[in-house]
Amino acid sequence: MKEKSYWEQLESNIANIVPGIPKDFHVEGNDVKDTRSVSVVLEKEETELLLSGVNRAFNTEINDILLTAFGLGMNKTFGLDRVLVALEGHGREEILEDMDINRTVGWFTTVYPVLMDISHAGNPGRQIKEIKETLRRIPNKGIGYGILKYLTSDENKKEKAFGLKPQIVFNYLGQFDSDVKQKSFFEIAGESVGNVQSPHNRRQYELDVSGFIANDRLTMTFSYNETHFKPETMAVLADNFKSELCRMIAFCSAKEKKEFTPGDFTYKGLSIESVDRLMEVYPDIQDIYTLTPMQEGMLFHALLDDSSSSYFEQMSYRLQGELDVRLVERSLNELFKRHDILRTAFVHKDVESSVQVVLKDRVVGFYFEDIHGIRVREGKENFIREFKKKISNVRLI
Repeated sequence: MKEKSYWEQLESNIANIVPGIPKDFHVEGNDVKDTRSVSVVLEKEETELLLSGVNRAFNTEINDILLTAFGLGMNKTFGLDRVLVALEGHGREEILEDMDINRTVGWFTTVYPVLMDISHAGNPGRQIKEIKETLRRIPNKGIGYGILKYLTSDENKKEKAFGLKPQIVFNYLGQFDSDVKQKSFFEIAGESVGNVQSPHNRRQYELDVSGFIANDRLTMTFSYNETHFKPETMAVLADNFKSELCRMIAFCSAKEKKEFTPGDFTYKGLSIESVDRLMEVYPDIQDIYTLTPMQEGMLFHALLDDSSSSYFEQMSYRLQGELDVRLVERSLNELFKRHDILRTAFVHKDVESSVQVVLKDRVVGFYFEDIHGIRVREGKENFIREFKKKISNVRLI
């Protein structure tokens, strides 16, 4: 999907169905001077798991887990099953190939809307997959939203209202002390930096959620307007976020089997349910592709008439001399390792569209029959003919 189409679809589909955050007070204005904040801090052991062991379970990134925990915290605190956030990122993604940004300073900040579906709160694994897939569908880490909104000519965006107004901004800033640790004469200061903007400025969001890792601990801060929310409400939200995050960390760390989602493969058009079903049948999937037009035609004819021999090639060889059967089997398995197509299964049932599933490893179905005991030549020929007929009816679909 092109970037413009993605953002247009997002704007048009959800502009009128996103519930707002229930406020404690309905007061006009949202000034910086009314800002208050509450923070939660993870223990070192939990932070270490968040950075290392957690992401193996579902092939996630740290933002996937943090946003899942935040969405679940919003669900538990306010009963929301849809949460619209403005996700802020550093914008230093590799958008163009061979573009060296090593000598640039600072962030190219991106801010873009993300709608999180929290309807699977009771199923942590599925909820993580939902948030992960939501983020993976966003083109180029969201940088195109700002380009479309601010840098595109009016003629090319005249039908776009950009009506989404997230009440929440979410920003995970990363590890602040990873580089500092390598310099013994620097350390993270504990003092406050003070006001970074005028108290009379207007806040852009109702809730500002930001986090970073320093001194081996994750700190998440919830900034809010005290004329809109009670301190107790925000304290409950922060505590709910922390408890849900700890639950996600424990759940993911305990998983032994890695699970994938559509965004992990070349073809991303399958649903989460379809990928789960494929993983049950083929636990060691390397990649998933769509079928080529020729493959689609071959599949069509195979399904239309499963007794047809069309596109079925069968070859026979007569070798002279001694045959090393085990060497032949090992050679075939080596070919399977080298060529993906020999490890590919074609699937058309219970999926949105027919796909080819490439497996990481597949052992050749090698079968050897010694028929030297059949003395009569005609008997051998009959055996071979019947054997060919039998295997010609096998279809790997």
